[in-house]
Amino acid sequence: MINCLNCATQYEGNYCPECGQAAATNRITVKRSFQPEFLSGVFNFNRGFLAACISLLYRPGHLAMDYLCGQRKRYFNFIGLLLVLLAVEALIWSLSANSPVTFISHAFESSLRQNPGFTGFDGSKVETVLYNQRLLYLFGVPMAAILPWLLARQLKLNFAEHMVVATFMLALSTLYAILLIDWVGLLPLAFEHYVMLYSFSVLPVLLMNLLMYWQLLGYGSYNPLVRAILACVCAIWVNITVTLFMGLTLWLVIRPTA
Repeated sequence: MINCLNCATQYEGNYCPECGQAAATNRITVKRSFQPEFLSGVFNFNRGFLAACISLLYRPGHLAMDYLCGQRKRYFNFIGLLLVLLAVEALIWSLSANSPVTFISHAFESSLRQNPGFTGFDGSKVETVLYNQRLLYLFGVPMAAILPWLLARQLKLNFAEHMVVATFMLALSTLYAILLIDWVGLLPLAFEHYVMLYSFSVLPVLLMNLLMYWQLLGYGSYNPLVRAILACVCAIWVNITVTLFMGLTLWLVIRPTA
């Protein structure tokens, strides 16, 4: 008899009769992430998109561990989840008078103009980078996963699995950004008022990132103090790494006009 990793049903055969998950549900590795069966699941929209979003709202660390432990049918593929949320966010931004794109673009331009050697600013190129900022973050995920992989050894997760966690964290940040601030851009607010609300929205997103790693580290045997420190270090590291990656991309984009 086989215990289904997704729904705990006992059965015999290659597929669970209750949820349909394959009996051979292997751990995620760098090599396996390029295999056809893994790639085919990225855009399988029949797999728990709503369930994944609800779990992200209050149990993101448990969601990541559930997924890594084999609950693949219950939740949406981690890459597909991020890409769908990014598409929703981009749609809202395109319809909004104010958005994080306008906020960051204004701040970026203001900072550049303080440089005496600055001679030009192509706002359209910067906006292109910002509209794809979290998509660009995907390229920074391997670096973002390095420190959690080195520090959280008790979790016994491999490097590829820590990349999955970092991707889930990007999806978490995107979902909370949509709920907290993105929709506000659709309202007829003055830009100054939007900036104030945007600044306040950053803290809840960071706290949810900390909660994610706090929950994840609960699967180890860390004492509360060490667990809290590691949660802060890992969450801040992931945020700093992907932000620096975006900053480097912006610098490369504007350098020819500077």
